[in-house]
Amino acid sequence: MAETILTIILEVTLSKAIAIVEEQINLQRGFKNELNKLLQSLTMTRAFLKDAETRQVDEPVQVWLKQLRQIAFEAADVLDELTYEDLRRKVETQMRKKVCNFFPISKNPIVFCFKMPQTVKDINISLKEINNQAREYGLQQRVQSLPSLPRWRPSSYSFGDSSQVVGRDADISKIIDLLIGSSTRQTFSIISIVGMAGVGKSALAKSVWDNERTKSYFNKMMWVRISENFDVQKILQEMAESLTGETCDMKNREAVLDKIQRGLDGKTYLLVLDDVWDGDIRAWEDLRGSLLGINQNKRSSILVTSRSENVAAVKDTPAENWHRLMPLKDDECLKIIENRAFQNSLRLSPELKAIGRDIARKCGGVPLVANVIGGTLSNKLDIHEWVSVRDSSLWDSLQKSERFVRVLRLCFDRLPSPSLKQCFVYCSIFPKDFRMQKEQLIQLWMAEGFLQQAEGNFQLKFEDIGNEYFSYLLSSSLLQDVEKDLHGSITSCKMHNLVRDLAQSIRNSETSNTSHHHPQDAFDGVKLWHSLFSKSSFFHIEDFKGLRVLNFCNAEISSLPESIGRLKHLRYFDISHTCIRRLPNSVTQLYHLQTLRLLWCEVLEELPKNMKNLVNLRHLYINSRRHVPDRIGCLTSLQTLPMFVVGTKKGHGIGELGCLSELGGGLKILDLHKVRNKEEVREAKIWEKEKLDKLECMWDAQGEGCGNDEEVLEGLEPRSILKSLTIENYNGEYYPSWMVRKSVSASFQSIYLVELKLLDCKKLKNLPALGLYPTLRFLEIRGLHDVKCIGNEFYYSGDSGDNSKPTTLFPDLEKFTLSDMKVKEWLDAEPKVPMFLSLKELEISFCDNLSSIPVTSTLQRSSLKTLKLGPFSEELEEFPGLSSIHLLHSSLEELTLYGWKKLISLPNQLQHLTALKRLQIQHFSGVKALPEWLGDLSSLRVLNIENCENLGHLPSKEAMQRLSDLQLLSIDACPLLRENRAEQSKISHIPNINIDGMMGFH
Repeated sequence: MAETILTIILEVTLSKAIAIVEEQINLQRGFKNELNKLLQSLTMTRAFLKDAETRQVDEPVQVWLKQLRQIAFEAADVLDELTYEDLRRKVETQMRKKVCNFFPISKNPIVFCFKMPQTVKDINISLKEINNQAREYGLQQRVQSLPSLPRWRPSSYSFGDSSQVVGRDADISKIIDLLIGSSTRQTFSIISIVGMAGVGKSALAKSVWDNERTKSYFNKMMWVRISENFDVQKILQEMAESLTGETCDMKNREAVLDKIQRGLDGKTYLLVLDDVWDGDIRAWEDLRGSLLGINQNKRSSILVTSRSENVAAVKDTPAENWHRLMPLKDDECLKIIENRAFQNSLRLSPELKAIGRDIARKCGGVPLVANVIGGTLSNKLDIHEWVSVRDSSLWDSLQKSERFVRVLRLCFDRLPSPSLKQCFVYCSIFPKDFRMQKEQLIQLWMAEGFLQQAEGNFQLKFEDIGNEYFSYLLSSSLLQDVEKDLHGSITSCKMHNLVRDLAQSIRNSETSNTSHHHPQDAFDGVKLWHSLFSKSSFFHIEDFKGLRVLNFCNAEISSLPESIGRLKHLRYFDISHTCIRRLPNSVTQLYHLQTLRLLWCEVLEELPKNMKNLVNLRHLYINSRRHVPDRIGCLTSLQTLPMFVVGTKKGHGIGELGCLSELGGGLKILDLHKVRNKEEVREAKIWEKEKLDKLECMWDAQGEGCGNDEEVLEGLEPRSILKSLTIENYNGEYYPSWMVRKSVSASFQSIYLVELKLLDCKKLKNLPALGLYPTLRFLEIRGLHDVKCIGNEFYYSGDSGDNSKPTTLFPDLEKFTLSDMKVKEWLDAEPKVPMFLSLKELEISFCDNLSSIPVTSTLQRSSLKTLKLGPFSEELEEFPGLSSIHLLHSSLEELTLYGWKKLISLPNQLQHLTALKRLQIQHFSGVKALPEWLGDLSSLRVLNIENCENLGHLPSKEAMQRLSDLQLLSIDACPLLRENRAEQSKISHIPNINIDGMMGFH
């Protein structure tokens, strides 16, 4: 196996070296002949290597491969220095021109010109010797070309979607019944899923997690992956992160527990402890005690998945709460293979189905194996491909201890290119259960040089190749468990532990034979190929001159040495989440640098002045306005730039964006009030940026501008591909023409827009026509104070000239927020048609002048789950538009109402909301007692009452006791109710009571 990965590494390295030589031959004058010889030698060596792959069992060939490795790596580094020198020369030439030739000539090129020809000559001699040895060993030259990947096609199959789990419906129902079925428990319940590796324990837990019954029962849900080390402090930190969605770096346990306790707030929770290995009873008792201390809600549950019955958490599980997960049936494995192989788009021929049934039988009921095998056979109709999988000798090891890894090896061997195999094995650099960010992973592959262009296809960018590689590994199930953003794009994935074991075993077979590689799992000190992930800066640059990747993310360091500039080969550099105060000036000499990550560098000062010299920089990740480089327009290769701050000094104008034609992803433009005129904003050429899918246009609310907001926004017209648009603090009275026109020739079309935010645009007098936007899912309108009426202009475009009646308005809208508005009237659409049919969340808040809402059209046929309303006009004596809220009796789960002085009671219409689980009422200062019908809200689990200063009475004790599902009552800033001790007996049955931030009456 060691030689197999070695030949893969060598093939990629040689191909990369050949590509550099072909590029450099016409650029170098002094040693062109030597470069031609080098090209011939490298091509011949690669041809011998192809034959060596078939003869790796021969000991002489093994020795030859190891000798070649050292020579090939040396050649690759030397050629990389050659391209570095070419880049340095171009940069210094430009700098000399800028300063009228007074720029001093560096000594480095003179030394380089003498040394490089001899170095290339020495490599040629070494390659000649290695090629002569190949002939002596009887190796033959085999012509080869870099294969292109089969085109991966998106399909209806959703990777990582728990709805795709096969054959587990009964298991899912049983686990959910166990989780929510016990009503006599003394503490939280523990349920354990036990089964062999790869049988689908985590997938089953994820299906339970995603089930609507689970979501409706538990208020809070946390997922922690454990694996080998049952570290209680780390588990608690990950619980806090899962609960809040924020990184938890607290070292003090009490602080972490306090954060969890505040997050849970006495609510019912589900904690999934996934893949528990450690059987340490003391660690489990420690965690168990901590959980009891922070939340005593008796309806909470812990769901444990484990391979072993001897794990402490499993042993602590009552026998009736054990669930042993059995292997799948052969037919179920066959269904997985069919679904994965043809994405439900084709039916297997009788011949392939017969072979598929044989393969399914060999999967041993393990869905992971069936998934990966199915992915390997994806879109393959050749019967010989299926036969070769069925008849592989690797199936013979199915009964051995490493049976699954051996079978998965079959899928690795069938990956179509050495580069793709390198990318797969590289994923083992991350710890088990690590969530790999897609963009970051592709950039790491690119930095290492794994992304190779197929012969005859030199137009694809490296990122495009990386996307194809990622998609191929995903479609093969070697990557899985994806997460997506709001727009449906994949952002991250994981690697199953068994698949990672395969990648690590392949990686270890190489690193165990190389002294300068360290096959460790942790980030600390990892050095794989040319990558270093470190938590400290305690190393000598001289020992790592060949680095392509240097990752200090989350490292405890505060400074970097000037010698960092000697890392000539560096492509990827990450110092995110560190306390580094300044970047050394020598960073601007990293001419090969492709990716620079500076996220959450809170104390990092402004960047060095000559960042414009990083001519190869493609991805710059920043989230501080201090870190936007001067003259960023010089970085013409830039594809990622999260934010740009408009300035008035030279090199900071918005025109700097004009040269960045490759910009993609998201871009936030700040301080647009500093743009001087429309000519200047047109220089940004936003309409030319075909890969930009998210644009945020932001003015400073306090900044003194030029009063030209309208022409500035007009000049920021994006392409039609845009999925998300935010306009904030815009002081124009009108929308740009590109938002309101319907010309098919316009650069911007609304057909792809998924998200729109209009924030604090205080002079706009109406809302844009959004009702016919076909893909709009998220709409937030906040702080448009000059809008007095919402009418037909919101639903239809006035200049469309189309008299045909639409069938529905806002067809895809899922979340709509209308807040902090001075609008007085909201009218229905004319002609009336159904609208908001997909709406799940609606907020109409702090619209103090609003007196009417078209709730009948809004709510009549929607599947609304969350609703926030009020406060409205002080003149009103009841909430507007609630006449149809009873239509939501089976769907609405969360309701928040903000009252005002004239209201003397809660709206009676609420008594019909029998599915309501959470009710929050605030600022009902005229309400003195809560109504008896409150006890009819039979599903209510959380009741929050805030700032009701005249409220002194709850419903009767009988009504309160009818709320049998109520788990949490929270009362805040209600002094009369707090002081009325007679009310205490009404709520004694409620498990969790919070009064002014403290548990119980006080």
